[in-house]
Amino acid sequence: MDPVKTLFNVISKSGKTAETLAQYLVARDWVASSVGEENALGHFVFTTDPNRGPLRHIATTEGVQTLYRFQKMLVAVSKVLSAAGLFPVALCGVEIEGLLRGAALMDDRCRTDELKNNPGGVLASLLHQAHIKHGQKIHVFMPYADRLSSTSEWFQQLWAESLGKHHLQDKGEQETGPTPLAALGARDQHSLLQLFMEGPRDKVVLFVKVEDHESEVVIPDRHQDLGEELSYLRGHTMGQLLAAEWQATAEALRRAGCPNTTIHLPAVRPDTMGQLLMMLEITTVIAAELYGVDPLGQPGVELGKRLTYDLMNQKVSSKPDTEESDSEWMI
Repeated sequence: MDPVKTLFNVISKSGKTAETLAQYLVARDWVASSVGEENALGHFVFTTDPNRGPLRHIATTEGVQTLYRFQKMLVAVSKVLSAAGLFPVALCGVEIEGLLRGAALMDDRCRTDELKNNPGGVLASLLHQAHIKHGQKIHVFMPYADRLSSTSEWFQQLWAESLGKHHLQDKGEQETGPTPLAALGARDQHSLLQLFMEGPRDKVVLFVKVEDHESEVVIPDRHQDLGEELSYLRGHTMGQLLAAEWQATAEALRRAGCPNTTIHLPAVRPDTMGQLLMMLEITTVIAAELYGVDPLGQPGVELGKRLTYDLMNQKVSSKPDTEESDSEWMI
């Protein structure tokens, strides 16, 4: 990577996320060593709180460019389709107009009060009922497309930080929230599927099947001497193989008593991805209402942040001011 040709988008809502600040400081030093301190400023764009935090202070005092301001309540449930998420996507050459057009279309579809016609409402209800009524508290997101691997990881973050909350009930404060698990087909058929098939019946699987992979690779006709061991593959495309593996996995799970459902994505395009992302965001908001929790904010991560700050702020020779834990193992 050439520092002269590199732009860094430093993103932190609070402006004080430890890992983000640390990486910024390393990158700033690296760029400055090549282009000089004054020119280094042009290699950074900050996306952060409009009024406070270390990043805002640096931007104000040193003149670092800043992107559109974070809105006060902007959290995971919405930021992927905000300026914070769209700027890096645009830099990668994605047509963000199409992405937003698809998101707007799904938003309109999910505004109906008729549950059967509301994709976000249907999915939220299915996943909530699987958890509350049937004990399936682990929600697996498993697209059958390598291009959606990061979408699986994003859903895991979205579902966890939005729904894993303390919940006030008549009997007092209780912990609630399903556990999301990011997976990828067909890769995880050779690992996680064993657990899904023969492990505890505490999982529901949400597949995403791409109908048109657009650019297809045909499996060539080679090694005819192996007969039927390879002949079943010849002439088919890699997309057809993935489709068969998805169908077989879904049926195998059904026979094993593991509930699953599938989102059918016409193709991986900006407009269809906009629809998918918006549907999952709306699903999360509706699920939060069903669970009785506030999807905004991450109060549960604040203690860890404070302890990290305290530990890093102490001298190496001092003992951290934390309670001893029996969860640590020495090997």
